[in-house]
Amino acid sequence: MDFIKTTILDLIERANDKALVLPNFQRNYVWTSDQQRLLIASFIVNLPIGTFLTLEGRAGEFLSRQLCYKPVVTPSDSCYYLLDGQQRLSTVKSVFSDLFGYSGWESKFDDLFYHLRKRWYLDLNEENCKIAFGYNHLQFKQKLDPNSSNLTSYVSRMEPNELLDSIKFVQLFKKKKDHPFHPGRKFTTSSPDQWQKEIELSYLFSNDGLIPLYDFLSPNKNLVKTTLKQLAERRILELQNIVDQDQVNGYIISKEYLGHLDSEISNKYQNQNTQEINNLWQILKDKWVDDVLEYFKDLFKSELVVPNIKSNELSRATSVFEYMNKGGTPLDTFDIMVAKYATVGAQETLYDKLETALRDKFDIPKSLSKKGNVIPDFTSEEFGIYSEDVLSKQVKELFLNIISLNTVNDIDSIDLSYIKKEKILKLSQTEIDFSLENSSKALKRGLAFLQFRCGIHAMSNLSYSLMLLPISLLLQNDDVWKNEHHIDKIEFWYWTSLFSGRYREKQNQRSISDYKELYTWILNSGPGADIISRKENIFKESNYSDENTLLLKNEDKVVASAIHFGILQYILSLSVSDFDASGQPKKLNCWDVSSECIKLQDHHIIPLGSVSTLGESTKLLRKDKGNILNSPLNRTYITQQSNQKINNLSIDRYATVLAPQILESHLVPTTIDLAAITPSKQLQEDFMKQRFNLLKNSISQELTALLR
Repeated sequence: MDFIKTTILDLIERANDKALVLPNFQRNYVWTSDQQRLLIASFIVNLPIGTFLTLEGRAGEFLSRQLCYKPVVTPSDSCYYLLDGQQRLSTVKSVFSDLFGYSGWESKFDDLFYHLRKRWYLDLNEENCKIAFGYNHLQFKQKLDPNSSNLTSYVSRMEPNELLDSIKFVQLFKKKKDHPFHPGRKFTTSSPDQWQKEIELSYLFSNDGLIPLYDFLSPNKNLVKTTLKQLAERRILELQNIVDQDQVNGYIISKEYLGHLDSEISNKYQNQNTQEINNLWQILKDKWVDDVLEYFKDLFKSELVVPNIKSNELSRATSVFEYMNKGGTPLDTFDIMVAKYATVGAQETLYDKLETALRDKFDIPKSLSKKGNVIPDFTSEEFGIYSEDVLSKQVKELFLNIISLNTVNDIDSIDLSYIKKEKILKLSQTEIDFSLENSSKALKRGLAFLQFRCGIHAMSNLSYSLMLLPISLLLQNDDVWKNEHHIDKIEFWYWTSLFSGRYREKQNQRSISDYKELYTWILNSGPGADIISRKENIFKESNYSDENTLLLKNEDKVVASAIHFGILQYILSLSVSDFDASGQPKKLNCWDVSSECIKLQDHHIIPLGSVSTLGESTKLLRKDKGNILNSPLNRTYITQQSNQKINNLSIDRYATVLAPQILESHLVPTTIDLAAITPSKQLQEDFMKQRFNLLKNSISQELTALLR
């Protein structure tokens, strides 16, 4: 690895020349307007905007994109691949460059990422903007320190948040061309000359007190120069008027505006030295314009030192990134594997192939059905596997683990090393291709299993992600996938492992050993004694799943999220009915929740609002770790719509209008006096104990049925 001395301007120019490109494993541009605005503010006040990381290479080593744009491009023969800093550099380039032009803008518009289809400007109507750029006195550089003779720009002394309200944008839409910032707007000038169009635009901007930021990186800067000059001329007219009205005081006020240029300015006004006075006003205007332009020029030419990785050091990129930039978007192992896969000149990246596979719908066999439910087709995309339009890190890591383990022919030789970074990074393109189809299938089937058997409606709700590893590896086998008895065994393993605390620690190691044992139990007719014995340990693990823990009687009064959500998911897996008083309450099936985007809420069966006292809010009750009503034994999933109807009703009020079978489906005890629960903490505890026993018995019966 070496270090390159460069500048923001140089990086952007390289990007424009396709000598600095984005390898196609980089995520898309995703920054919001607020993130962009904060970066722009930091940049304008001359604060560091973070580090960059490049990889030295040649054209064709990776599929590539140009900075800010979606299509694949061919880079220059010798090029650099930007590994870290895409969001920041794309933001600076898009804000200060004209990415549209005046002709052919439609195709450029389509190629740009949505969040970059903007034009930004500074608003001099905001007082902080006037102060930052010395507009009130047209003095960009001022003597800010009375003990120093140095002139300093006020903007470089500001905090970014002071400038945020002055930085604004117009979101551009292809068909709405009426805004001056729109590249497709109609001009009144009949001249095809770009200069004439920029003159017309500059009058519009200066009339509104706006400085177009998107021209600061253009070659001639005609638009921003002309706009700044016109803004300065308008301000000079205002200042001259102020001075002219000060005749009675001998034009003393003229020193405030021109005294730094000529100490005799008041005398010159009194002597009516018009030519000299006009020259001074012209100097003031020109100097302000030049100072503003020079300031931005210096910003773009500030020196950077960029770590650069040689192409033969690719495996070090994750470590370099981790230690170099803790606050950025991590370059994970999957990114590196995508890069390795792309080096062979493939037309699709590994990410593309995985994403295509996960978006394909596929049929769910009857073997996955529970209680005679009708099984629809399934797409993993509906399972919440995306975060900000990018596949979640969990999904990508699991996919690599599956690929790595699928390269092993002898299951007995599998060990923990196969799901570690070092081993995965050694996978060849041939090995990846060999197991790609099966591994994609395995992951999709594993996700479907979680939804149809385990009450999990989104990937983010899986508490122990490595539990998906043995599930997926087994389900890629068609004989397992289509055999209800085999799938029942996997479900048995899942609930017993979750509720016995098997995955509280050493998840990596246990996922490997469990895969081996499940494989032997299911495919080699082994006894499965260790897995079966876990049934005796469910809801018995101290400080994890036992009764005292769930009643919030342990020392720290905390229930692990895996148990909290595990209970909710188990109950949801029973195909419960929504808390609906209508004659035909809706069944809550995970696949409907996902495919129909139904919003579920974690409902307090005894609502907090019904037990709050005067001056006590439900918000405070939620924070009370020791309050038994915050136990998962008092929670269940219902729809947002139902929750809004009953949220603050006492349990005896809403329970009386629900059919008894609705409450029973959620394992809610109905034998206790519901009307007496609200004021009695003892009855609240009795209620929770009864629900604990209902839950424990239900799971026990379920597990017995799964092994029949």
